[in-house]
Amino acid sequence: MNNTTDIIENLIQNSYMLIDILPVRVPGNSPGRYFSVERFYLKRGRLERIFRSFADLILKLYCYYDICICSDSDDDWAKNPEPDELERRIFGCLPADGKAPSRLHIFIEAENTLIVMDGDELNMTVYNPSENIADMISLLAHGEGLFVRDMPRD
Repeated sequence: MNNTTDIIENLIQNSYMLIDILPVRVPGNSPGRYFSVERFYLKRGRLERIFRSFADLILKLYCYYDICICSDSDDDWAKNPEPDELERRIFGCLPADGKAPSRLHIFIEAENTLIVMDGDELNMTVYNPSENIADMISLLAHGEGLFVRDMPRD
């Protein structure tokens, strides 16, 4: 497998979609409650519930595809980790005990797709989603009470 940085940098240049807790983007001219709601969800306990949905989606996706994972502090991809290790790494992104949030990269080599999770975000980004991955993620997200939307490249 190529260098971690090369894979990430190449894929984040492509089209992407979000897996989010909201069905549509909040307009810039909204009354302004988005940021107070975001702070509410970023509190300890609430963010873990959102990450539970993210973890369940990724674990179910893992039933269909081989995956490789690495965090922002890793240089090597771990291929097909055991489910408990995958879950531990997902929840390891969350800030805890003075630890800053981190980022987890999930690479699906067969579809050349990258999923990025940040420990202080209420969404996941899916870069270069193939039609197969986009369809599967949409189905799985729906089952987890999450929403998927394509994002335009600015």
